[in-house]
Amino acid sequence: MERGRFCFVAWCFAAALWLLTGPGNASPFTLVGGVAPRSQASATHLGVDTTTSGNWIGHYGSDGYIIPNSSTSLPNYVQLRVTADIANNTCSDSRCLEAADRLSRTWNSWQASTFTIDVNITDGKTHKISLYAYDFFHTGDIQNLTITDANSGVILSSQDLSSFFNGVYQIWEIRGHVTIAVRGTTSSIPAVVNGFFFDPPPPVTAQGHLTVPASAGATPIAINAPTDPNYYASQLSVQMAALPYGGRVTLSDGVTPVRIHEALTVAQLTSLKFVPSARTTTASIFTYTVTNPAARSTPGSVLIAAEVIPASPPPPTCSAAGMESVPIVRNDSGRKISLLVPRSSIIPSDVAVLINDGDQQSIVVGQYFQLRHAIPDANIIHVSLPITPTKGVNYAISAQAFAALKAQVDAQLGANIQAYVITWTQPYAVFGGRAGSVGITSAFTYGYDGGEARSPRYFNSATYQPYTDFHIRPAMMLAGYTPQDIISLIDRGTLAQHILPTGNGYFIRTTDARRSDPRYAAFRRVVSEWDHRNGLKMAFIDNSAATGRDYIQNTPHVLFYETGLQGVPAINTNQYVPGALADHLTSFGGDLLGNSQMSILDWIRAGATASYGTVTEPTANPSKFPQAMVLVSQYFNGNTALEAYNKSVLVPYQGVFVGEPLAHPFGTKAYFARGALSIKTSILREGNPYSLVAGRSCSGPFTTLQSNISFSPYSYAIITDSTGFHPYYELIEN
Repeated sequence: MERGRFCFVAWCFAAALWLLTGPGNASPFTLVGGVAPRSQASATHLGVDTTTSGNWIGHYGSDGYIIPNSSTSLPNYVQLRVTADIANNTCSDSRCLEAADRLSRTWNSWQASTFTIDVNITDGKTHKISLYAYDFFHTGDIQNLTITDANSGVILSSQDLSSFFNGVYQIWEIRGHVTIAVRGTTSSIPAVVNGFFFDPPPPVTAQGHLTVPASAGATPIAINAPTDPNYYASQLSVQMAALPYGGRVTLSDGVTPVRIHEALTVAQLTSLKFVPSARTTTASIFTYTVTNPAARSTPGSVLIAAEVIPASPPPPTCSAAGMESVPIVRNDSGRKISLLVPRSSIIPSDVAVLINDGDQQSIVVGQYFQLRHAIPDANIIHVSLPITPTKGVNYAISAQAFAALKAQVDAQLGANIQAYVITWTQPYAVFGGRAGSVGITSAFTYGYDGGEARSPRYFNSATYQPYTDFHIRPAMMLAGYTPQDIISLIDRGTLAQHILPTGNGYFIRTTDARRSDPRYAAFRRVVSEWDHRNGLKMAFIDNSAATGRDYIQNTPHVLFYETGLQGVPAINTNQYVPGALADHLTSFGGDLLGNSQMSILDWIRAGATASYGTVTEPTANPSKFPQAMVLVSQYFNGNTALEAYNKSVLVPYQGVFVGEPLAHPFGTKAYFARGALSIKTSILREGNPYSLVAGRSCSGPFTTLQSNISFSPYSYAIITDSTGFHPYYELIEN
């Protein structure tokens, strides 16, 4: 690779003129476009394009373009100056930019740790400007692009760009004189820009979201009117691209249906209504395209959720510190009974729900999670992340931006908050500091480079108050490929409340020794300890000799599925119990939207309720993956999915936890029939003596009905009292 450096005096003057005017129009006296009007600069970020890649011809540059040391044809309305080194490199990869003659491709780039691009739009109009960047060496670096008014210094736009391994266009509408500062976040890795493209501006649309009860009538969608800097709204045309499910979209009368490919006016678009018809909660994206008279088009979208609102459970009759109320699922006495048992997990009022206001999916998911679990309004934390969530790019946030984000979040939390619930799918990693690439859940829990992440006290602990006891808040992501995947995940989590499943669990030693051998001995132990009467139905499958299959298929009632494979076949053929946990030991299962290995989001789509994977190479170290015995034991003892998974990984800093955080299938159930109370519970911990007491009121006095209650380890405990009716019971640790 050659490197050309900016020099001074004659060459620098010539290079500046070449950039200002284009090689065919160089003149020391005349700058193309004349003097810019004294108009205020503006910059509106339109989004990113991850699909065009290096094939820009016909998509970008209709007004002009510049690829350093390759192809240049600048429009006469722009003056451009770049203060950066130029790196030259030929390339045949389709992600490298085509030369203007289409005879070759290049990865030439401007690059430096920080550099500036001075853009002066001299005709007083707004233009579409696109910067192309391709992480050719797969460095994983995150770079920031900040646009400021060149005269006032006011910041007009700031965007982070990460995971641009397939080439990405960052697109703005810009007017006036601006400066674009391009900055890398890792000192040893330069920021890069491979090309600069100029086009007429397209219309501007805004993402929207609508959450409506499934029982509601015709509801205005309230779509923001699209705009165009060069045309009136009445000159824009709209075409329907995709309609949501769970209801129908109508014109303003609430009756006339709108159909795919139907043409509408802007006035009709902004007055559309949605009539829900769903019997279960649905979430889907309604899309449309806006086109101006110059044939420039922009897609628009609205995420519409039709929610089936659950009935609120009755408030508990009694409460006490360190205790939780258990409903009596069958009661033939005709009188109210209250039962308190020791708390075994975090509860909805303990969690902070983090919502990214720049991500319509995050907004809808956060609202639905709050609704289904009755999360207090005070626990909802709104943030604005410096990235655009887009498939194919922006999987990581910089360490610097994350530090600011975490400080902003933590400043809003009280000491009662014990855990984080993250409602976005991207970013899912933090990168750019000395710790390398870190899963965002671990970064929130321990800090980006926190030493605690290497040897957490939280591992296999009995606490249900991690912030109170250890000053950490474990985290889990509500993530999925689509909004509906996450809505369905939340529904499974709310079903997984004290259902007391008996299995089934599958722990598989596969033919992939590298990924399977680190955990198979632990798999054997889990099955030997738990697979018995009053325990859980568990199976260890040893296929290391390739005598059968490395996976299960068409299998019902799957509660645990632990294996070691790069990709697990047939997971969609199984039926999973609400609250099911599943993971596969491999290097990049936590690279949620990557494509090098099976993502743990595949488990979520298949029907699992939580999973775990690493975002970067863990070298098959078993301490960096869930330890099966700990995972099963903590979950069985009444922990939520968030707690059980976080407690099961000794060294979690490279990983991400994904799932329904408050899924809680184990715990306690109680019945009262024919004068006897029966309790079935999984929360009793070995070594702790328990007693059952009863009284006439919440405050006592209490009579001991049973003491020193015995139970077998790795088993459900059955407690029966036949002393007759009592209005208040407590199962207490002595």
